Amino acid sequence: MTQLNQTLLLQFSPEQSQELLEILRVCKQLLEDKQPDFPFISEQDAADLMDLSPKTLKNRVSAGEMECTKIGGKIYFSKDYLIEYMKKNTISPKEEVKKFRRKKS
Repeated sequence: MTQLNQTLLLQFSPEQSQELLEILRVCKQLLEDKQPDFPFISEQDAADLMDLSPKTLKNRVSAGEMECTKIGGKIYFSKDYLIEYMKKNTISPKEEVKKFRRKKS
């Protein structure tokens, strides 16, 4: 135990010191056990992220417009793929104005 730890623990009762050490041990274990962020999200989470309905998402997959992973009847989307898909489908403000004007006519 370091000098700082010993000094800090002297400020607490023996019971408090033990409780504090246990809390620190659990926190350390949680930090060490933390798994990396899972790279796939559910169909519903993908739909929420893209502000689409799950049905629209399924239609895009069926039409071959989007990739997904299917496991056990459930559909998952790669977070990286969704980010790239959204970047790839970004349009300039000028294009958006042109589309708006065509619809209005």
